[in-house]
Amino acid sequence: NTAKTFYAASIFFEILSQFGALQPD
Repeated sequence: NTAKTFYAASIFFEILSQFGALQPD
């Protein structure tokens, strides 16, 4: 299901963004 994949990807990138905000490199 493409919609489910897109939804999972958006969550994944949001988590990555949160880690980036918590740990600025």
